[in-house]
Amino acid sequence: MTMLAEGNARLLQRRPTRPMLWDMRWTLLLDRWDRLGPWARLRLGIVLGQIGIWAIVLVTLLAEALFNVRTPAVSFLLPVLLASCFGLAPGLATTIVAVLVIDYFFIEPVGLWPPSTLNDVLVLVSLAGLAVIVSALVAALTRTRRTYQSLVQAAPMPILRTDPQGRITGANPAAALLFGRSVDALLGDSLERLLGGDEHGERPWRRITGPLGSRAVRDVRAQQPGAQGSICMLQDVTTEADLLEHKEAFLLRVAHELRTPVTAQSALLEVLASAEGLGPQARQLAESALAASWRLEALVESVLELPSIRAGEFQIEPAPVALQQVIGEAVTMVEPLLRLRQQHVELDLPRRSVMVHADRRRLVQVLVNLLSNASRYGADRQVVNLAMIRSDGRVLVEVRNQRGPEGRPEDPSRGLGLGLTIARAIVEAHHGRLDLELAEREALARFSLPLVSTVG
Repeated sequence: MTMLAEGNARLLQRRPTRPMLWDMRWTLLLDRWDRLGPWARLRLGIVLGQIGIWAIVLVTLLAEALFNVRTPAVSFLLPVLLASCFGLAPGLATTIVAVLVIDYFFIEPVGLWPPSTLNDVLVLVSLAGLAVIVSALVAALTRTRRTYQSLVQAAPMPILRTDPQGRITGANPAAALLFGRSVDALLGDSLERLLGGDEHGERPWRRITGPLGSRAVRDVRAQQPGAQGSICMLQDVTTEADLLEHKEAFLLRVAHELRTPVTAQSALLEVLASAEGLGPQARQLAESALAASWRLEALVESVLELPSIRAGEFQIEPAPVALQQVIGEAVTMVEPLLRLRQQHVELDLPRRSVMVHADRRRLVQVLVNLLSNASRYGADRQVVNLAMIRSDGRVLVEVRNQRGPEGRPEDPSRGLGLGLTIARAIVEAHHGRLDLELAEREALARFSLPLVSTVG
């Protein structure tokens, strides 16, 4: 019964609405019209234009005879518009016939040609000019639509059109090939269901299995004007996705191999740093090595946690913590890297302790990542500014630095980007947000967290 109910629900979900049925019929009509050859389109346009002209003549004569009402001459623009949809030539031919008909039937004296007064000539010339302009505009719009339709049909990228409810109302052959269904079979189906809903998680792409095999696609959407739905383009990023997944698998294997020796190294360095008889310089070097080993150990753990982040199963252990202490711990851990490039951190923190409900170790990891990026991709002998701002029940932490010649920080949407990917996952697990802004000479990373309280 459950399977039957699910099948019925899916069938009801795919059932097209009345506006959607009209949209489909209009799309099929336009598709058949586009398949007409140029001569067939010319003949059909001229025939429909003449039918329209004589229909208006008949209606006008009947209205005048029965109700003594004269239809304005502008009504003859309707068959001109109809004929222009088939090209400029049918529109011009219909315009000429319309002018002759108006002069013969509706301009006094009736049944004579050419017009007998200058006023009649001006009326006919004005109407003919207006009809030619309208015909040219409609023909140009029609050519533009046909060109757009041809580009969409020939595009190697899958392109789909949806209504406001997300149901497919149009698709090109590339989309049909990707999903292994005909264009007609795609109409009325839910785009999100075809794409697998939101199961891509942290990935900027979705996996689709079809006749082309397993393909990774990134969907790019543009809203249609007038809230009529959207256009969805599916960009094939299979090569990039496969490369990233292979790199991550390699890193996971390396991290598993490094976990035990790095943990042992940290323990030995901790014993060495606390040993008696060390001189001040030797103790400082041992403590710096221990801090670097701790950071390497945290990095290994982060790489091992990457699958849980991708699967949306990342967890934290929050507790009340003073944010100033977290910042101090993170600055201490990156000091060896800063000294190597003659950099230093300038802090702008509130005097009162700011308390947040957070995972202390994870917040240190985020700050170490941001400060390391600021140092690694910043200029030598620069000042890295770290500021904390309280506002509207939240605390904002900003890391600002001058950009150096070595390029931009790792970007989680391209390449590996593991550091920022993990940092963003940590901040979002704290119900916060991490943003990165890159200017020509300056980089700014900021994240916000809910504020618990402040104590004096």
